[in-house]
Amino acid sequence: MIIELPQAAIEKLHSIPNDAVKPFNIPVAIYINEAVNLHARASIDLSVLMKLNMPADLLQQLKEGIEFLELTEAIWQEQLSQKDVILKQWKAASQELRTCYTDLNRKLSFAFRNNNELLMAIKSFKNKRKYADILQALNDIAVFAKEHHSSLQGVNFDMQMLDDAATMAHDLPKLYAKANALRNNSADEKVLRDRAYAYLKKVVDELRSYGRFAFRDDKAVLEHYGSRYRRNLQKMRRKNQL
Repeated sequence: MIIELPQAAIEKLHSIPNDAVKPFNIPVAIYINEAVNLHARASIDLSVLMKLNMPADLLQQLKEGIEFLELTEAIWQEQLSQKDVILKQWKAASQELRTCYTDLNRKLSFAFRNNNELLMAIKSFKNKRKYADILQALNDIAVFAKEHHSSLQGVNFDMQMLDDAATMAHDLPKLYAKANALRNNSADEKVLRDRAYAYLKKVVDELRSYGRFAFRDDKAVLEHYGSRYRRNLQKMRRKNQL
């Protein structure tokens, strides 16, 4: 399933200043859950919060921020999953490619060992390091060897190898290009996810500040305007220091 973020949301997230985008210090799923709980609590306390002149649309901004982060996280995870699949496919295919390339060169060098002209031609296809060069060489080898198939009959050469090489040369460039694009891209999906976090964090922090002030004398309610995750983390750290 392809998940897409509305264009209006993308534009809104791109409008966030770069210096406002900070590294995560809390798991995304936990942060989303805390934001959902905050929305529920603030909805109950809305009349109290509004007495402090809290912006009327702050709860709507919170809901919007939650949706942004949920969507962008899903898109990022989907991209990571796709990247993992493609890179694993390319890893297996690249190993097969190098094996085919090496074996073909060795067998053709042996088959043409008594023909200097053909042997020199085969040498020109050797020692390729880059995958793009290997794929091109594999195609050239397949074409060249088929043109001189009569010289291969004496060594019982398996002609299927040439068909396999031609198929690889035709099919693998697309997979190679996909793997390169996924390996070298700027991770736009992750950048957008981080911006969604920054957008939500700003709203969460603002709403929590209203709540902490409004219920500063009510410890039971006050806890709802803090992070349970961070409280538990601090407890664990204090416990470990004992």
